Amino acid sequence: MCRMVGNEQTTSVVSFILIGSAVLTLPTAAFVLWVYGRSVRRGMTQASCQATEPSSTLAPSQSVRPGIRLTVQVFDPKVDTSSPVFRKAQHSLRQAIVVYAIAGLGFALPFAVSWSLQIDGNAFAWRRTVELTAIYYWPTVLAILLLAATSRTERLKIQLVLFAGIAAFSLYELAISPKLTAGQVALLWLMTNGPPTLLIAALLLRKLRAVAPIIFAFMLMGVTGIALAPYIAFGNERRMSWAVKIGGAVGLGGTGTFYSAYVLGFLCCALLAWWLLRYMGELYRRKRLSDQSVMLDALFFIFAVEQSIALDPGGRFTLTGAVAFLGYKALKWMGFRYLRSSRTDTDMAPVLLVLRVFSLGVKSEKLFDSLTKWWRRAGSIVMIAGPDLIKSTVQPHEFLEFISGRISRRFVSDAADLAKQVAAIDVKPDPDGRYRINQFFCRPDSWQMTMQDLARHSSVILMDLRSFSPSNQGCIYELEQILKSVDLRRVVFVADSTTNRAFLEQTLQRLWERVLADSPNARVPDPTLQLFMGNVEDAGDLRRLIECLLLPVSSMAAAA
Repeated sequence: MCRMVGNEQTTSVVSFILIGSAVLTLPTAAFVLWVYGRSVRRGMTQASCQATEPSSTLAPSQSVRPGIRLTVQVFDPKVDTSSPVFRKAQHSLRQAIVVYAIAGLGFALPFAVSWSLQIDGNAFAWRRTVELTAIYYWPTVLAILLLAATSRTERLKIQLVLFAGIAAFSLYELAISPKLTAGQVALLWLMTNGPPTLLIAALLLRKLRAVAPIIFAFMLMGVTGIALAPYIAFGNERRMSWAVKIGGAVGLGGTGTFYSAYVLGFLCCALLAWWLLRYMGELYRRKRLSDQSVMLDALFFIFAVEQSIALDPGGRFTLTGAVAFLGYKALKWMGFRYLRSSRTDTDMAPVLLVLRVFSLGVKSEKLFDSLTKWWRRAGSIVMIAGPDLIKSTVQPHEFLEFISGRISRRFVSDAADLAKQVAAIDVKPDPDGRYRINQFFCRPDSWQMTMQDLARHSSVILMDLRSFSPSNQGCIYELEQILKSVDLRRVVFVADSTTNRAFLEQTLQRLWERVLADSPNARVPDPTLQLFMGNVEDAGDLRRLIECLLLPVSSMAAAA
């Protein structure tokens, strides 16, 4: 009986630690991201006084071929533009899905076996094990959604596959087991997956997911210190006596000593947590882990703890969560290690420069989130940090530098600083096969030269012109520089009904008339600009956009 009470008490403490950490993470992540965004925006408005702002004015006398007009060609999403590079990206994404799908079995099976052992001691009841494995497979479904789904339709299809499997097997079980009811199966699923799903849904909101797993790890350690403090300081008479003596020695009364134990417990574990975060940041710099793996590991960890508690509040099967999490980690590590060892492609990965109208806000976030799920399987991304994507594109090392007060070092201040950062662009894949986002933080007098340099060093350029209008003078400058110095065959422009199409085409023709003779586009017999007018929030059209972006990469590789 005493052991049972102890187990139940331990389970309550673990539940308190997990829920308390998650609850504290939400406002903390929102506040920290707000401060981070404000700090970056402030840096973007402060001139460096060192960078030379290039002029965007071209003398009319230097223009060439005044009789040749620029053709604006709307890309037809129905045309098949599949390329070897796209198929490579598609294959990489499918491989990652397979790895997580197999790792998910390593997570679900220990829970299924423990559940059977708890019921009747029969761990080899295969029908029950299969159905329980499907129920405990839910976190893997969520991981695959975060990994690959780019639209509501895709998310619904992936979830329906799992539920269809559970339903089909449940019907078989219901037919041969008169004591089992459909309500029992549904209730088991809700009790098993409901609470952790709510926690995950809050922690992995689009606006918080970039930093929430990191902050959650910190809070987990800190709250653990708070939860364990009374047991360490006042667990028995001897410890309590020492705590009172130490508190009295520094002038604290009984109440002060009591609360000081909680504060000290939090601080001690917080220091350990800070060291752990710094270590994670170092692993990220050394490419030993990726931002996505941190997020998905946090997902499985929360499910492991919550489902262990739901499995047996008495605490006899508490270690099931640890076994399941380690099983997931081991299979995932082996899977990606095998894929790395079998990778033979030594070609340079393409680099995508993303330019956009900063005022797009949520629309920009949605496109970028979906775009990166595909493109980062083919190559890396470079972009100029802007107020629209500051919170959703922060990388672990950037966030840790901000916390350490060193984010100002990442701002481009002059040409030498820009050259150094361009040379350091990360073009190698992480252990899970994904490439990275390389952000450039610019001052008002350094963004133009940064844009020009990134355009020259990028394989492909995507310019999002949705909501483009005469007020977007920065985009007009970027359009001019693209026409002037970038081969239009490796540029794709995205537009929709919110784009002022007439103004866009007038602007393009006006800028085209000022293109210099040394422009790569001045020597093209029929200069054509590709305009993608599909619905980028639709999975099919998004795939066509990715194919359109990767097509010039394949053409350049073939020409080489």
